[in-house]
Amino acid sequence: MKFIFPFFLIFSIFGEPREIREAYNFYEMKEYRKCINRILSYSKYFKNTKALALLTVSYTRLGEHDSSLYYYELLKKRDGEMLNFEGASFYAGLSYEKLGHPDRAIFAYYRAVYGEKEQDAALLRLSSLLGLKPEILKRLRDTNRLGKLFRRGIIYLFVPQGRLYELGEEFIRGFRMSFKGKFEVLNEKDFYSINDINNICCAVGPLSSRYMFYLSQQLEAAIPVFSPVAVYIPPETLNFIYTPYRIYELEIKKLVDYLINQLGYVYFGLIFNKNAEGYLWQRLFSKELEKNYGKVLFEIEYGDSTLPDSVFETVDTTLLDGIFVPGGDKRALFMASRARVMFPEVPVFGLSLWKGVFETGAFSLENFMFSSLPLTFRDIIKLNNKREEFKNKYYELYNYVPTYIAMRGYDCGLILNKVVAGKREISPAEILLGLKDLKYFQGLSSDWVFTEDIPLEIYYLKRGKLYKKEAGNEERKTREESPQKGGIE
Repeated sequence: MKFIFPFFLIFSIFGEPREIREAYNFYEMKEYRKCINRILSYSKYFKNTKALALLTVSYTRLGEHDSSLYYYELLKKRDGEMLNFEGASFYAGLSYEKLGHPDRAIFAYYRAVYGEKEQDAALLRLSSLLGLKPEILKRLRDTNRLGKLFRRGIIYLFVPQGRLYELGEEFIRGFRMSFKGKFEVLNEKDFYSINDINNICCAVGPLSSRYMFYLSQQLEAAIPVFSPVAVYIPPETLNFIYTPYRIYELEIKKLVDYLINQLGYVYFGLIFNKNAEGYLWQRLFSKELEKNYGKVLFEIEYGDSTLPDSVFETVDTTLLDGIFVPGGDKRALFMASRARVMFPEVPVFGLSLWKGVFETGAFSLENFMFSSLPLTFRDIIKLNNKREEFKNKYYELYNYVPTYIAMRGYDCGLILNKVVAGKREISPAEILLGLKDLKYFQGLSSDWVFTEDIPLEIYYLKRGKLYKKEAGNEERKTREESPQKGGIE
């Protein structure tokens, strides 16, 4: 077959007017300007689809992207079957990118994936723009599912039943307070009976890990999913499923790398809550330590009751380099404070979860270290003020004080506002593109990340002030303001 195609191509070209045949000869010799001039000398070139395709490619090759897209748009109106002639859609995608229209580029690359030229190059560009691995896109293409990624639909919110019903209602109330677009609500009891998924462009809700796994199997296309509660995420779906817990794995990697490879620490203690989140921190931290040849000397689990001092007194601090307390609540603050009292010479460190409790006393923790997205003390005050404003507004509307789940619904609404940007219908690919461009979002409930390429930093507290660790281990006091693209709303 590979010997037949060129003869068919030559036949199709030589069936064209003389000017187009000569233009194609120039194109084959990479004489793109001569190719363009010869085509334009033909009075009816704008009716010839092969000519429009050659103009698209040639102008892109010459870096004249406005002209390339002018003829590509004409080609789209004339004949959709010729959009991939000589890789026209791929080169149009490059021009869209150069002119700052990635939302149009992804659709051009999608067409190019099914062409006879530049298919692999188009997949790589899609991979880069959407933040998806090339092998995932190839699998979707080879199983005829890639098209679902580009089919426009609406956002669905999933409401859990049974013991999680009130949790779901609270999440949706928070979502309604911030999201400005169109969405539908579907009860999770009807979840397993979904037949037509073509209209779902994004799934949002307090989906448990069990539902998340089923969703990854049922929704065969790459549909973005937001869940505020799912701790376990199937590895093969990491590109499409977003939870607040994704950032903490990246923070732990950053923190462990700094502690072991820059400070030379090896032996650690671990203090964590006896709940699903606590066991997640314990698992992630221990796993990362093992990869970097560190070691956990002791683990202390805590709950609602106060632990006796004897629990701490049995700890051998001879080799201890530091204690990891992930943070996130007042109980964590109490345990970190006790660790500071019991082991005054041992550093204590944690995650960005601590941002929510700093104003209630964590600034008394001298030399406390944590990893986070770009941050200042003023950001922390602003964040806590926003939380109080949200709680007061929620109380006015529903007559009770919300939990963090309502805040996560509110955060999801704000994130999707940025991505949807007022569109009534949107495709999963456009959502993925918007999330990749957003990179991260610092919300009321937690930080959300949509790519691993995020600017994590190491911060520490000293004499009531916040400092950032720079390369080479020097310190610098943070600025008063830190505005950034995905910053605190």
